[in-house]
Amino acid sequence: MTYDPAACPVPTLVIIVKPQVDPPADAYNTGVKVILVPVVRNHPFSINPLIKSNNLLNNALASQYAMRQGGFEAIMRNYRSEISECSQSNLFVVKDGLVLTPPIEAGLLAGITRAFVFEIGAACGVTVHEQTMNDADLFAADEMFLTSTTREIVPIVQVDSRVIGTGQPGPVTARLLAAFRRKARALVQATSAPG
Repeated sequence: MTYDPAACPVPTLVIIVKPQVDPPADAYNTGVKVILVPVVRNHPFSINPLIKSNNLLNNALASQYAMRQGGFEAIMRNYRSEISECSQSNLFVVKDGLVLTPPIEAGLLAGITRAFVFEIGAACGVTVHEQTMNDADLFAADEMFLTSTTREIVPIVQVDSRVIGTGQPGPVTARLLAAFRRKARALVQATSAPG
């Protein structure tokens, strides 16, 4: 047993395949509750969150904490108590029509769907930009949503016991989700077309 990469000159490949389980339709129609957890996202000088690895014990602990509280997802802070991301997804806040998400420097994995939201936002006239956030920004939000490759855009209507906005998925979130699905369908059709 060693940590020396030279001891394993031939790479080992492991592929795990399992069916995709989509969130229930209610998650998109009525929104979800998330939990602001005490588990902190990795410090960048330990295991940098920019590295996508299987070493996600703190994320697993955060997710389990949220589930025990009846949450769909966990919101994590970084070591500076800034909002970072969710345990398995990226986080967005809508305030006064602007869509905000924590910057990479807040200690998050820059998800593919997160980047896609910037792209579709620009295409449909919704301003999306990065901003350092704290707890108060969550509770003052008009709307909130999370993103991931396996979940698309899921509206958040409650953080802990606090209702976000009207307590229903908001119009900006709905607009982005519709644009996301249109663009995703167009990309699938374009790549599956014969030729």
